[in-house]
Amino acid sequence: MNTKKILAILTISLFLAGCTKKIPGTTIEKKAGESEKTFTGKMKAAVALGVPFKCTYKNNEVESTGYIKGKKYYTEMITPNGQNTFIIMKDNCMWTWATGVDQGTKMCFEEDIWDMEDQMEGQSETSNDMEYSCTGAVISDSRFDLPSNINFLDLKEQMGAYQQ
Repeated sequence: MNTKKILAILTISLFLAGCTKKIPGTTIEKKAGESEKTFTGKMKAAVALGVPFKCTYKNNEVESTGYIKGKKYYTEMITPNGQNTFIIMKDNCMWTWATGVDQGTKMCFEEDIWDMEDQMEGQSETSNDMEYSCTGAVISDSRFDLPSNINFLDLKEQMGAYQQ
């Protein structure tokens, strides 16, 4: 009887393992002794997984720490000149601002921001080539709240005003 239970559990486990979806260009692993998932790959692929992640990226010019929850993304970057820059992406909009500056920018898009990444491939040297290292995280929704002390200039409205 115990052998039949073990064989049934093993068969179900193998079946479920075969049903998992692999996203090209990504690596997802759960290391021995860890309770959370880890991910290495492109940001769009991390968002597609639907797992809350804390991600880091570093090259010789930029250091970045980002947080993903659903289709929301928040990042803090340190630029080559040492300035802290922040980005929030949610609801098909992107807000950017920097430390010590009371004005930021807002840009909204008609289509999903993450779908647009494919269209921008090759246009930027950094954003699409970046490989992020991510670990599972518990992330509060407040992480994606806009700062109240920043005045965001809507670039779409500004562009419309110049065209008139």
